[in-house]
Amino acid sequence: IWIGTSSGVERFRHNRLTPVRLTGGERFFSFALDEAGRALVLGKPTNELWQLSADGRATLLERGEPTDYGSLSNGADGSLLRGGPQHIERRRGSKREIIAYPDGLLEHGVVEAMRITDDGRALWLAVSRRGLYRRLDGRWLAQAELGIPAGVAFAAAGAANAPGTMWFGYNDGLVVHYDNGRLTRYAPQPDG
Repeated sequence: IWIGTSSGVERFRHNRLTPVRLTGGERFFSFALDEAGRALVLGKPTNELWQLSADGRATLLERGEPTDYGSLSNGADGSLLRGGPQHIERRRGSKREIIAYPDGLLEHGVVEAMRITDDGRALWLAVSRRGLYRRLDGRWLAQAELGIPAGVAFAAAGAANAPGTMWFGYNDGLVVHYDNGRLTRYAPQPDG
């Protein structure tokens, strides 16, 4: 288990944490797996991509321009999804696909991408102060166009055998299930 803490990245093993030394100055982390199943971590604001080994060693793979924004995740097909300042990159083997962000999001030369999720049918993008976007067949739609209420606090893809599904959680306890365009709302339950 890999954990991002205020001290950096640490590995939980045998009831203790093993610190992993990165460059230093990292405050936020995104995790994914490479094609061999090894852990990768994207540190922010250093914008460095590291490969982590079980013994606590870290190998620097890439270094970009420092930024507070960016995302690292895995696609439903196992590809690596990296949201950078100007675009998303989907990597699988030696192939790299560049995916443009939705129009109008570029602010001060960057898109403030926070998270990218692949639901097995479409890509979902969370952008700071702008909300969610869904990309299907090369077209981006904003969450309002999808009927998803504003204020999402947490988003997760549905089951692997249910492509096109997502779960959204809200701070007031509301849960919304998105199933290929169909929304089901689960209202907060009273205490007791």
